[in-house]
Amino acid sequence: MAHGSRAETTPMPQRGAGPGSGLGAALLILVVCAVAVGQGLRTTSGLSWPFDEDLYRDIAQARTMADGAWLADPFYRGESIWYNPLTPALIAVTSKLGGIAANEASLRLGPWLGLVAPVGFTLLAASLIGRWGAVAALVMFVFVTPGRLHPLLCATYSPWPFAAQVAQGPFYLGLAALAAALTRSRLRWFLLVGALLGLTFLAHTASALLLGAVASSLLLLGREAGTRARRAAWLGAALALAGAVASPFLWSILGRYHLRVVNPEPGAYVWPGTGLDSLGGILSGALDRPALIGLVLAGVIALLAPGGASARSPAARRVIGAWAFWGVILLSYVFAQPALRNLGLPAPPLVPAFHFWALLGGLVSLVAGLGALWLGTGLASLLTPRPERRSALAALVTVVLALGLAVASYPSWRTRADFVATRRVAEFHSRMDRIRAHEWIRRHTSVDDVFLAEHDAGLRVVATAGRRLVALDAGFSSPFVPWPPRAAAAARMLASLRPGGHEAFHPLAVEYHVSYVVIQRSSAEEPFPEAPFVGRVFQRGNVAVYRTGCWPENDAPDGR
Repeated sequence: MAHGSRAETTPMPQRGAGPGSGLGAALLILVVCAVAVGQGLRTTSGLSWPFDEDLYRDIAQARTMADGAWLADPFYRGESIWYNPLTPALIAVTSKLGGIAANEASLRLGPWLGLVAPVGFTLLAASLIGRWGAVAALVMFVFVTPGRLHPLLCATYSPWPFAAQVAQGPFYLGLAALAAALTRSRLRWFLLVGALLGLTFLAHTASALLLGAVASSLLLLGREAGTRARRAAWLGAALALAGAVASPFLWSILGRYHLRVVNPEPGAYVWPGTGLDSLGGILSGALDRPALIGLVLAGVIALLAPGGASARSPAARRVIGAWAFWGVILLSYVFAQPALRNLGLPAPPLVPAFHFWALLGGLVSLVAGLGALWLGTGLASLLTPRPERRSALAALVTVVLALGLAVASYPSWRTRADFVATRRVAEFHSRMDRIRAHEWIRRHTSVDDVFLAEHDAGLRVVATAGRRLVALDAGFSSPFVPWPPRAAAAARMLASLRPGGHEAFHPLAVEYHVSYVVIQRSSAEEPFPEAPFVGRVFQRGNVAVYRTGCWPENDAPDGR
């Protein structure tokens, strides 16, 4: 039978389901998305700043973009972007169109931008396992498989616009386009895969690596798209289009920096609790209910069983298999990097491991939804011999299985860290002294000014105002800019803020064009530094700003 025929592409529960079955599935999907967004809006309501440093980094990039420097490094003067720019660009556009600050745009956009992942996932699931399997998989994705995991380890809905979370949307759509390309063998589907790959890379590197690996292996090794030469040519066209879509980002990291990493910390970061030694805890946190484990096992059986209500086509099975294979391979590589370096082997850093955990989490939701579909189809076959009723009954059982597990998970879902603990942290970080210092910097300094500050104040107060810094922590600094000289210079200047420290401070301040110094003391009892060669121009609570007079000379008004 030819690939892509109706017999291969129509799963059992959809046959004879009637014209209203699609509407019913769509309504259920809307309800799930509405519940998620409602929870997200409650989470971010009334906040002025987010909770996580990664979100502050994106706000800093968005502020820089909104100020007109779309391809500039948000932290270091004269450097260009190194982190995926799609999410900051969306925040910047929202800020400009709405006439609001970038931090406010991030919080307003977040709950709605969080829908990108579940919507993209639903479209992928519908293309691979049919609409009722997609409904079940979406219910798992939103309510069940997050389990007790930390938000950054989950493939699910989140009200916080993390770049990796946003990237899941084009990643899932890219997999759906890939399944269509394998089945239909048309150049336009290959080009769509390429466009979505480029968009995914603009959003996040981990998702792009996984999508690129899955697409390249299947397009080169698959049989669907004709001869090997034609498949290679179409893959080349897809990759060329991906490069064109991602060209603003590639111009910086490839054209300017030639991918020469001199600061490996951003890619080599190991988040505690996400390493190989935490494998058991992560799996038990995700698969924390026997019923969920049963659905996942049923989904695996459905994938391996010949025929039956498993996947819509052989191409769908290959996409799912390649997703699992390359996800494990990339995660294993990240785990193996330290050992490879100890052996003297080249092991360039990619991204932290937790990003691949999240991408594999989406696969778990898909397989669990497939398991519900398989069980529903089997039970319907046992309960009624009439084919015209079997599809409707299978769909009903599939949805009941998924919703039953969702109802059981709902109380713990509402109190997930993504909705409760993160809000408390965001409230803590919305300190009035830092907010006032941020506002003063926006009003009284220019985009050319460079600030000296420690990491916390530098990221949360200075960079989010669209101003540059001498140095940040290595994990937030550009991998293409040497970090030790900057860190050493910043530490030496901060230590020189005392009487008699001018000779050590002044040459470095001129070298790095330092116009201002921001000091954030740890308590009201701790004194601010007294250095006669800098003048205090702002103080509120535990935050003070000093003008250096070194570079450039300016007459900013006193803001105390």
